[in-house]
Amino acid sequence: MLTQVWSIAHRLCNGPARFQADFIDSSLSTFYNDSDNDEEKTIGGESPFDGSQVKGKLYPSYSHETMQVQRNKLNSMGSGRFPVRPNSDQTQSARTPTPVEPEKARLSGADSIAGAKLEKQGSLPPQGPPLKPLEGKDAWLCVLGGFFCLFVSFGWVNCVGLFQAFYEQTYLRNYQSGQIAWITSLEIFLMFFLGIFFGKLFDSHGPRWLLIIGTFFHVFGLMMAALSTKYYQFVLSQGICSSIGASAIFYGAVGATSGWFVKHQALAVGLVASGSSVGGIVFPIMIKAILPKIGFPWSMRCAAFLILGLLVVANFTVKTRTPPAPKAGSPKILLLPFKDKLWCVTTAGAFLFSFGMFPVYNFLVSEAVNSGMSENLAIYCLVILNAAALPGRIIPNAISDRVGRYNTMVVCAGLSAIVVFAIWLPGRDSNAGIIAFSAAFGFASGAYVGLAPALMLQISQPQVVGLKIGMMYAMASFAALLSSPLGGNILDEWNQRYQGIMIYSGFMMVGGMIFFGIARVMQVGFAIKKV
Repeated sequence: MLTQVWSIAHRLCNGPARFQADFIDSSLSTFYNDSDNDEEKTIGGESPFDGSQVKGKLYPSYSHETMQVQRNKLNSMGSGRFPVRPNSDQTQSARTPTPVEPEKARLSGADSIAGAKLEKQGSLPPQGPPLKPLEGKDAWLCVLGGFFCLFVSFGWVNCVGLFQAFYEQTYLRNYQSGQIAWITSLEIFLMFFLGIFFGKLFDSHGPRWLLIIGTFFHVFGLMMAALSTKYYQFVLSQGICSSIGASAIFYGAVGATSGWFVKHQALAVGLVASGSSVGGIVFPIMIKAILPKIGFPWSMRCAAFLILGLLVVANFTVKTRTPPAPKAGSPKILLLPFKDKLWCVTTAGAFLFSFGMFPVYNFLVSEAVNSGMSENLAIYCLVILNAAALPGRIIPNAISDRVGRYNTMVVCAGLSAIVVFAIWLPGRDSNAGIIAFSAAFGFASGAYVGLAPALMLQISQPQVVGLKIGMMYAMASFAALLSSPLGGNILDEWNQRYQGIMIYSGFMMVGGMIFFGIARVMQVGFAIKKV
């Protein structure tokens, strides 16, 4: 101890510049190398020098030469955090780092969350053209394009209940509800599951090709659905082809928006996610209005032309702030998220909540008709649900920027389950009860669509955020695939009484709330904190 005090005093006498360089060297050595133990040291967080998912991993002690390389790298990128440790033959002026102008820095900690994380890891990307300003014109144009993307992808999927009821009464009247539900379940499943591939493709190449591919498949699939009359044709066109396109569009929009924002990141993602609610309002009203006049084939074509027009705008406005970094992929990278315990618990919550949420969207219209409501009013229940989800996907996200994203998600997941048990189950036989449930559930469950990707952004490194969002939705896709057919089987077992679906949906959402709560506790314990 006395030796260390004497060393510091000696350096002070040799001048402030020398003291600054040597003191930081000493501090870093103390942090990474245990002076009393030369064994490997456990660091309970991210690796300071590489970008791997490293929580809880052992790292060897770093030499002064290794830290010198990292200082040089950081100073060359303009971080200015660490002075260069001089060699013995260097002059005094060489010991002082040369300041770098802010506009010449590639990324900085004050510039974006991604920049701060990359600086901490010491793995900043190489120099490139100047970045567009944060939260400027290009950022909000990206939000507009992302809004259109979710309007035509998730918004289309939100009106699957309309097609479930329509097919039961027309083309597929000879099939059971559980069989018909496979068409709509495939739409949701593929849109989420393909995130395994589209998320990685976004990380490497950005949103451009995702949007081009998605535009073709989504529009082409709906055009083919307009010509369909048999079960397998609807499965291939609407259930598979259109869904592949919707998935590519969805991941391109969600991944591109977040990089433009820091302070209002969750709000921006919520605005993009609100496009799904607006689409869930517009498409049922539009198809219901034109279906009796021009028939099913031209109704599908009109929807496809509307989708095409909006996607033309999205293809020109949705882009990433930082250029993509193409890199070779490996199947092993798909296992990377599973090494993160926090990601696993959060994904388990999304899986269970999806298991309870999608049967509501799928069976709400048919349940309302079964309870005695007119078909026109029953379809508008789906419209009411999606209309209420519009503020539900914006307001909770805006609040989460202040109180914490996990805190907001736990509350909204619990509120969704309460609405099912307190309004839908006891009010299932009255029009007023079903309408009230549609509005309340739309708002409460709407936060899930907007906050789920925001949670991934909070707990993921920038290099793998697309992969982790995609893998989370891929896991949730199995819930989307199985929940509606399982709900149809429950309906058949309960002799076309919907109480079984209500109970099953409510308890699944309770399970999702519990796992979201566990993920929160893993980060801050039971303390009342923003997380």
